[in-house]
This record gives sequence, structure tokens and C-alpha cells, in this order.
Amino acid sequence: MAYSIGDGVAYDQSKSMKLIREAAEQGLGSAQFTLGMKYAGAEGLTQDYAQAVKWLRKASKQGIGEATFQLRRCETMLKHKPSPKPTIAVATPAIPSTGPSKAIETQAVEPIADGETSTASVPPPANIGKDTLLRLQQARHLLLVERKTAQAKKILGELAQIGVPEAQRLLGIAHYRSQDYKEAHAWLLQAAQRNDPQAQRYLGMTYFLGQGVNRDYSQASVWLGKAAAQGDDEATRYREILRKFYQE
Repeated sequence: MAYSIGDGVAYDQSKSMKLIREAAEQGLGSAQFTLGMKYAGAEGLTQDYAQAVKWLRKASKQGIGEATFQLRRCETMLKHKPSPKPTIAVATPAIPSTGPSKAIETQAVEPIADGETSTASVPPPANIGKDTLLRLQQARHLLLVERKTAQAKKILGELAQIGVPEAQRLLGIAHYRSQDYKEAHAWLLQAAQRNDPQAQRYLGMTYFLGQGVNRDYSQASVWLGKAAAQGDDEATRYREILRKFYQE
């Protein structure tokens, strides 16, 4: 992972992938999870959901909860057969220690009040620069593999502020798991407005359960429906549960 993000050593994606794969093949669960996520996110590899599912399933069998969650997502993506995504080539040797990349054009996101669902005024996602991609990879690893939530939140917070949708979603999920539901809702809302299906599902659940907001089954249905329309099977299941509440 140090080679993957240029932390303390020269950035070398090829060497990183070689070592991660060797560890995964020898049965290290965290390496299997990381390899699966790299196949899913086209980080140093050509995107391949079949390979992602293979390695995430191995990690899931070792009790890595996040692998189980990501496995379901990748199985859904594999079922829908998305178009292959080219490998992301990154040549930047290291992660800057201060501030976000200047390669990103910051775009302000106007928060919307509870009950509004229009995305017409939401600006398009920020263009992700090379430094930002590396910082996002580092934050994802800290959050999902090393479970260093505080460190992950710091990096994600910087990226979320400049409008990186995945950072907004991951930051929202990090706050959600810390049971800071009000802060989770704020970030999930921004990512959901940018059409992120996982953020839409989590946002729907905050309305469904009244976490950080007043319970609102109508809003829960709207956001779960948006996620389900993008092929999120978990959202579809939650929406069926929600319909039972309506019937009762």
C-alpha cells in the first residue's frame, strides 16, 4: 500500500500490485479485499468486476464485513455488465502533505432543505486530478482496510469540501458508522445529489429510520428509488420493506 500511494517510498503502482497480489494469493484477507477493490475501481488494473467478485468473496469468507458489503455491490455491477473502464495511469510520485490538489476546480455545493430532491442546481462532479486520486485511494484504504477512521475522515473532509462525490459518500458513511447521523446526512445528501447510488441508499435509510433527520417515509422512498433505478439491489430490498410500512 505504501508503494500504491507513494507513502515513504517512491510511487510504484506495478510493484504495489505485485506485492498485494502475492499477499492475496497466500490468503491475507486484507490483501484480498484491497485487490478486489482495485479491480472494481480500476486502480492500477483494468476494471474487471468478475475478478473483483472473486477476490472480495475470498475476503468475505474470512470475516471482513466491508468485503461482504462491496461484494454485493460488485455482483450487482457484474450482473448489469457495465462497459469496461480503462486503467487509471498515475505518474505522481507522492501524496502532497498539505492541501488539496490545485488541479481540481472547486465547486460550491448549495445545500438543499429537507424534503427537496431536485438536482437541477447541483454542479457536475469536480475533475479529479492525479494527486486527488492518490489521496482518495489512501483515505479509502485507511477507512475500509486499516479502520483508521479519524485519519480517513481528515483526508475525506478535504476532498469532500472541494466536491469529490466519492469522498462525500465515504465521509458520510464514516460519520454514519460513528453514529453521527446529522453530519452523515449532510454529506450523503451532497453525494446523492450527484447521483451516487450508494449515497442515495444510505440517505434513504436515514429518512427511513429518522437518523439525523425527521423520519420521512416519502423521502426514504424517493432516494431508495433513485438508488434502485441504478441497479442497487440493497436499495430495492429496503424499498420493499418500506412498502410494507406503507401498507400497515
